[in-house]
Order: sequence, then C-alpha cells, then structure tokens
Amino acid sequence: MYWQLIASVVAVVVGVFYIAKFWNNIRETVANWLRLAGWERSMLMDAWIQLDSTFSGIRCKFFLKQAESQELRVFEETYSINEIDDIDVLAELEKRGYVERNIMTYLQ
Repeated sequence: MYWQLIASVVAVVVGVFYIAKFWNNIRETVANWLRLAGWERSMLMDAWIQLDSTFSGIRCKFFLKQAESQELRVFEETYSINEIDDIDVLAELEKRGYVERNIMTYLQ
C-alpha cells in the first residue's frame, strides 16, 4: 500500500515535468516569433493555439492578437506526436483530432 502511494506521487511529478516541457516549448516558440515579428515590446491581448492531427504530424497554428492595434497574426509549426507530452492534449487529439487552447497563461 505504501509503495503504491509513492509510485503514484512519482508518476504525478514525472507527468507534471513532461507537461511543463511541452508548454515551455510553446512559450519559447511564441517568444522567438514575437521577437522576429518585432512584437517583443508590444502587449498581447490574446493568444491561442489550434492543434490538428495530420498525416505528417501535428499542425500547430498560433494566433496572436496585439493590444494596441488589434492586429491578429497567425503562424504555423509542425510537431511530431512524440513532442506533445501533455496528456490532456493527446487525449483530445486522439478523440477529436483537434484541440484549441488559450495560451495566455502559459506565456506570462
């Protein structure tokens, strides 16, 4: 019984580490893109991603809305299924083939 509790705690910690890895990658990708687009000093009003299962992998569209001009910019990245380690995202992709998430909390 005691070992099962320890194993469960270890599994949760490892799971949180892997989930954080995926979202950290998303945050770094968005930050790099904002710098390249000249938006590194502007305030984001909203940001979200759409993930779609495709034949070649997972297509990820990033939608970024600037606060001052209300301009919306969209860019794409492609990930392999192995790069996505968020259990909830993987489950939704498997079930629906599509995920949309607000990512503002991951960027701050």
